[in-house]
Amino acid sequence: FSQSGAQAPHRLEVNVVQVPLLITVTDSTGRLITTLNKDSFRIYEGNRLQKIESFSRDSNLPLSIALLIDQSSSTIDKLEFERAAALDFFNSTVKRGKDRAMLIGFSSDAKMLSDFTDDPEQFAAGLKKLEAGGGTAVYDTLFLAAQQKLAQEKGERRKLIILISDGDDTASRYSLATALATVQKNDVLIYAISINRIADMKSDERERGDKAIRQMVDETGGRAYYPTKISELAAEFKKIEDELRSQYALAYAPINPFDGTYRKLRVDMVDKKFKARTRAGYIATKN
Repeated sequence: FSQSGAQAPHRLEVNVVQVPLLITVTDSTGRLITTLNKDSFRIYEGNRLQKIESFSRDSNLPLSIALLIDQSSSTIDKLEFERAAALDFFNSTVKRGKDRAMLIGFSSDAKMLSDFTDDPEQFAAGLKKLEAGGGTAVYDTLFLAAQQKLAQEKGERRKLIILISDGDDTASRYSLATALATVQKNDVLIYAISINRIADMKSDERERGDKAIRQMVDETGGRAYYPTKISELAAEFKKIEDELRSQYALAYAPINPFDGTYRKLRVDMVDKKFKARTRAGYIATKN
């Protein structure tokens, strides 16, 4: 990976005709709700109610997944569990001939261990290359995965990053704001499996990592998971797989789409016992 090039703006910039949203709906217990229709949703840009132009319950677009695994020194006793859980996720989630996933291991810098593939053997070979040592360049790795790999995934695809890390960055040159701007610009969701509750971390490091992970998932519309034992990794991957197959795809056409302003998004549910989650907003600019 190369880290050359100017830093991105600090907020998402997209050439907007329609604003596409992937929305996850849960009830008060966190159970995924998959049987709603278009009339169940109210989309707001700022305070303005929007007309939903397209709606699908079956968000069955092909997946492009960048799996980013922290291989800094603190993870040395966790790599075998990470390998096994990641391969199980690949085998159960990536559909041959349709979806594809790639693997990046990172410590003080990022290394591509497997390019986009739907071949389990190729992905497994990449996982075998994971080896612990060095610092933690989380933000640089997010930036590079979005700019150099996911940005090149063309066509109608769902693009996502799955991050396994404590979130406490010690080595990046890019800021979290810059990394997230690039992630959002390319319509990428971040799902994070935090190893904060597993790793031997000081309280201030854990707090920093938690705060960064919350920002990553809140701004992109993803979700964070916090296993307390390394053996729970496989179960957390299964939760991500379930959510990916249970999302709604909506889109609306904004008013004055190219004025360069930041548009804050909100999705309300008509039935208040349900809760919707999507990305926080975007900047509408003409390329």
